[in-house]
Amino acid sequence: MVELRSVRVCSSEDLQPGQRKLVKVDGTEIAIFNLNGELYAVRNKCPHQGVSMVYGSIDGTMLP
Repeated sequence: MVELRSVRVCSSEDLQPGQRKLVKVDGTEIAIFNLNGELYAVRNKCPHQGVSMVYGSIDGTMLP
């Protein structure tokens, strides 16, 4: 079973709409996106192609 926990990595004011940020949590890279005022966080490695997610294109709330 996976234990969920909250980790503060930045303030919501640090990431304006349209911006993205790469952070590390326990050695894992996490990509954080502010899309129209909503914050999203995903592991920074694409499960299909193994590339960085933080620098990829965004289509609405999708990372194609």
